[in-house]
Amino acid sequence: TVTFATGQAASDASGQFTLNPVTGGGAQAAGAVAQIFFQQAYEGIPKGVVVNVCDNAAGSSGVAVAASSQTITASGFTINVSAALTTAHNYNVSYVVIP
Repeated sequence: TVTFATGQAASDASGQFTLNPVTGGGAQAAGAVAQIFFQQAYEGIPKGVVVNVCDNAAGSSGVAVAASSQTITASGFTINVSAALTTAHNYNVSYVVIP
């Protein structure tokens, strides 16, 4: 589930949102956890996308989660994580697109 908290927003160039894995099985498996589609496709494939994922339920300062952008196209990209995400934890996700 993706939600936008107060002050969070997303555009084709950058964004921030909250990801709350709800799978009913105790954890969201490693791999693709979100797919981002650009409202306006880029003319070419962006050079890269920098992604940051932080588990806000892991402590007051949060804990970084190993994440990366994958399958980058002119239309969007996928966010992948290296380890399972815990169900019902709130993960703050931010990204910046490098055109």
